[in-house]
Amino acid sequence: PYPLCALAVSDERPFSDRLINTDDRKIFQGIVDDLLKTIGESSWDVLFPGNQVVTFTAFHGEAAEIEEDAEDEDEFSLCPYQEVLDREHLKTFISDKLDVYNMMPANIPMNLVLFEDAVNHVCHIFRILSQERGNALLVGVGGSGRQSLTRLASYLAGYNCKQIAIAKGYKKADFYEDLKALFLQTGVEQKHTVFLFNDTQLVEESFLEDINNMLSSGEIPGLFPPDELDPIYQQLREEATKAERSTSEDELYKWFIQRSRANLNIVFCMSPIGKLFQNSVRMYPSLVNCTTIKWFSEWPATALREVAAQFLSEISFDEPSHTESLATVFTRAHTSVSATASKMALEVKRFTYVTPTSYLALVTGYREMLKNKRKEISTNANILISGLNKIDEAKKQVAELTIDLEKMTKIVQRKQVECEKLLVQIISQQREADEKKTKCEMEKSKTQEEAGVCKEIQKSAQRDLDRAMPALQRALQALAKLTKDAVTEVKSYSTPPPVVELVLAAVMTLLGEGTAWAVAKKNMSDAGFLSRLKNYDKDKIGSSLIKKIKSSHRRKNLRLKT
Repeated sequence: PYPLCALAVSDERPFSDRLINTDDRKIFQGIVDDLLKTIGESSWDVLFPGNQVVTFTAFHGEAAEIEEDAEDEDEFSLCPYQEVLDREHLKTFISDKLDVYNMMPANIPMNLVLFEDAVNHVCHIFRILSQERGNALLVGVGGSGRQSLTRLASYLAGYNCKQIAIAKGYKKADFYEDLKALFLQTGVEQKHTVFLFNDTQLVEESFLEDINNMLSSGEIPGLFPPDELDPIYQQLREEATKAERSTSEDELYKWFIQRSRANLNIVFCMSPIGKLFQNSVRMYPSLVNCTTIKWFSEWPATALREVAAQFLSEISFDEPSHTESLATVFTRAHTSVSATASKMALEVKRFTYVTPTSYLALVTGYREMLKNKRKEISTNANILISGLNKIDEAKKQVAELTIDLEKMTKIVQRKQVECEKLLVQIISQQREADEKKTKCEMEKSKTQEEAGVCKEIQKSAQRDLDRAMPALQRALQALAKLTKDAVTEVKSYSTPPPVVELVLAAVMTLLGEGTAWAVAKKNMSDAGFLSRLKNYDKDKIGSSLIKKIKSSHRRKNLRLKT
């Protein structure tokens, strides 16, 4: 039954893939089943027991190799187009190629979950791209994987995947510039390229007309002005000569378009939601006639569960079964909402679309919320642990301080007793100090009185000193004038005058000698007498000598000026 199986699958691709729901696909399977029973003496159930999916590809076998740096399709070798017997091997092969694709610097990494339907879509898109002028119309809601799976299938086929970047102010002139680069890449450089276009990039409705022209005739009228065609002709003319083709401009232009169509695959992604899809396929028939239509239906429950499990695998749970349980919850939530939306559309004619994008938003939103909550709880737990540690440290410190406090309390009590004793002593000493203070104050007043008397005595003495100083000066002057002859003359008196006797008696008293005249004469006979008088320390004359001299004067009834 292998030829019949291959025939059924080859018929299923261009016809069944165009059908929009499961009921229509069952009708198609019934028609094929009738033909198998009539012509091949077989049936659908015999070829596909349990309605299992049979996939044919040309890139999963051992002969399939993809050169990552390949610049043309010749460097991509395909194995024979044959049935996939080991689907796990196919999935692993595509997954490995996806990892390689994500590691290439020029590519934007894609986080894809290769569930069974996604693998089938990749195989079907690869089959379309592998055909001559293989163009595709991928119909599905946002997030169903149309663009990502097309990029992956293009990489598996060894083709460049080009997609325009819509920016603010993007107009038709910008769109034409991108298309010119695309035509040059495929028609002149002969690089096999997949042009991926999305209905959200339809800035102007005229873009659809241009895409329709590219699908039907392979060219856009007026895209290249004559001055821009001349460089293209110059590049193609040498190759045309080698290929023994005509080098006229018309033939070169036709050859340029033929090469572009041969190296260009157009993949147009559209959403069935709204009027745009209906109006487009009605007004631009090439979107249907010149493409292979591929519908991206709702993800089955197994796919939803696998996608959720893949996104949740980044989170670690205490129990591994939690991942599967959460994936089941998300799957049931999505399918129940989708069923309710379908029921509401039938009953109240109000359409609500539950797309894979919303499902991915649900899963990723839960994942991010869980991460944030875990981070928040971890932060709060760390704060709590830190607080508890500080409380424990505080308890230890309080216990240590309590011990120290008890020791200090005993010391304080002892010091308090000592302070009380010291206070009694201080009070006693204070009393003594007060008494001494009183005595000191009395002594102070007495001293102040005595100081007053001393000041009066000092003043009186100063007055006497002031009166005595002139006499002292005259005496010193007279002493300085005294000569030996004068001393000899005085010494010659046998009986001196009273005044002379009085003066010599005073001098003898000051010198510590006797006051008799004979003693005076004896001292005057001394050669050093004058020197003793002149060097005498007058400041050592005490009050006792003065009193002694005064008493001697009173005895002799003489009055002496002092």
